Amino acid sequence: MRARVENISIKEIEEDIFKIQSRFNVKILVKVAGDFSLPYEKHTIDDYIVKLLILENEIQDADLKKYYNAKELVNDFLRSDFTS
Repeated sequence: MRARVENISIKEIEEDIFKIQSRFNVKILVKVAGDFSLPYEKHTIDDYIVKLLILENEIQDADLKKYYNAKELVNDFLRSDFTS
């Protein structure tokens, strides 16, 4: 992850936690929402909806590969589930 602003450093503390520091030594810890066990490049809060759908046997692990991210999968699920 790269800073887009000069004099800002970003250091990955763990897989989903980052320390952001300015030149004025202000430090902020950021936790990225999402489930990193899912096979997506970007992780969002929608990851947890996908996990719930898997646990409820509404979707299968194989369904994950059909989508670019969890949001796409959730949107498709909602369209197909509620419009039928």
